[in-house]
Amino acid sequence: MDLAFTEATRSIVATVARRATFFGMIQRITSRTLLLHGEGDRVVDVASARAAHERCPHLELVVLDEVGHVPQIETPERFLSVVIPWLEGSISPTSS
Repeated sequence: MDLAFTEATRSIVATVARRATFFGMIQRITSRTLLLHGEGDRVVDVASARAAHERCPHLELVVLDEVGHVPQIETPERFLSVVIPWLEGSISPTSS
């Protein structure tokens, strides 16, 4: 598990180091996309999700308070309360 965490962190750091490439990639996304981020994420700061949304406002952002890096595990009910309606198209999340 420690090795997987280390590899994931290295991947994130490498992506952040190539910000222009990253933002170029997400600006090319044309399908409806949900960015779901935990306010308390200590692996990827929520500022990264907000910056992505600011540069690409067509991406829909939901920030969950008091949630960390893995909202689907930490708060599965809250996660599903956002994701299921979003998938069904009945809600349009707003940035927080």
